[in-house]
Amino acid sequence: MKHLFYFLPFVVFISFGQESKVKQGIAAYEQKKYNKALNLINEGFEIVEDLKPKVAAEGFYYRHLSRQGFALELGERSNTKDLTEHEKYILENWIFNGFIDLRAAIDYDIKGKLTDLAQSEMDRLIDYATLVGLNYFQTASSYSGKDKESFLGISSRYFRTIIEERPENYLAHDILGQIHMEFKQYKKAFQEFNLAIENYNEFPPTVPDYLIAYSYYRKALVSSYYLPDVGYNAKNSLATIREGLVTLDKVHSQLESTKGENDSKYKPEQYRSIRADLETFELDLLLQLPDKLDETINRLEKETSEEPKNYLKHVAYAQLLEQKDFSKAEEVYLKATEIEPKNIVAWYNLGAMYVNKAVTIYQEANELENFTEADKKTKEGNEWYKKALDPMQKAHAIEPCEKEILRTLQMISIQLNESDLYAEYKKKAEDCQ
Repeated sequence: MKHLFYFLPFVVFISFGQESKVKQGIAAYEQKKYNKALNLINEGFEIVEDLKPKVAAEGFYYRHLSRQGFALELGERSNTKDLTEHEKYILENWIFNGFIDLRAAIDYDIKGKLTDLAQSEMDRLIDYATLVGLNYFQTASSYSGKDKESFLGISSRYFRTIIEERPENYLAHDILGQIHMEFKQYKKAFQEFNLAIENYNEFPPTVPDYLIAYSYYRKALVSSYYLPDVGYNAKNSLATIREGLVTLDKVHSQLESTKGENDSKYKPEQYRSIRADLETFELDLLLQLPDKLDETINRLEKETSEEPKNYLKHVAYAQLLEQKDFSKAEEVYLKATEIEPKNIVAWYNLGAMYVNKAVTIYQEANELENFTEADKKTKEGNEWYKKALDPMQKAHAIEPCEKEILRTLQMISIQLNESDLYAEYKKKAEDCQ
């Protein structure tokens, strides 16, 4: 009993000393002395198990807030290169350590008095981690090699940490999918895009998001172009794209019906732009699926009749018609140029269609043994090159430095023996570099 008598007060003294340090740290935080607060709470956490759950919960919560405050102070320094190794660690890892501390605060908060505050702070931390992770992801595009891999790796760490706390976060899954694509890890990318879609539909955000449509786009892209050898194909991708279009229309309808509440999120131009991207990809896939061609041509014929001013549908209709009916495709392209004369796509596609026609006729001429017949064919091909010149020049007037247009104009000039015209477009191409 003699030893026990001396041992018990010693334990109580240690516990009381630790709690005192934690409380001093919280007081220092309130005074905005973040580094001091962080050091005091760390001292108080020497043996966390000896602290009362309430004190431990408060300690973890305020340790995060103190570390966050100190990190933001460090980030505001004019020259962060002068930071100590410890300070660099704080600055680079405060978000990751924040997730750990907030989770611990919730776990220790037996009576639940701190949980709501910690959850709200966790939500803010997820928003912050998302912004930082996106910044690293976007910065990576400006680099190559090991530097690019490094930025992508850091970005991946942020989004993986977010998913550990919020597995249903569709945006984090989508970005991870894009990172996997950068590393050519296509199966993993496909899985992440699929998770993004599943989580968006199962746990829809408070405010609908147009950008979820791109998760469908990227899933279809990966399955169609990078995973055809494991059972994926254009038909599967087409189904995915069409699901994406349905989802996008639903998002737009939801935002339109609540635009008084979500004016900043309701963006008709963004909706039209994203829809155009998905429809263009849908068209690419349809061109790979001859059995779907007639069905889609009939659908677009009906839709262009019902929407005579819809430029995108006319262009899509004409592109499909190129496979079946040259004259009708020409007619629809010309109609599209009347609808939007300042839009480059129909002009360029029309010119390209004429060029392709000329190339086909030249190939036929090369196969003829009779010189007279071959010469006649060649002249016929030249007529199509002449016909291609006007729409290509109109496209060039809209986009003067578009490389593919300038290249095509130079090629047409060569075929027509127009040396001055060739020199003109060659110089323009050089000036645009």
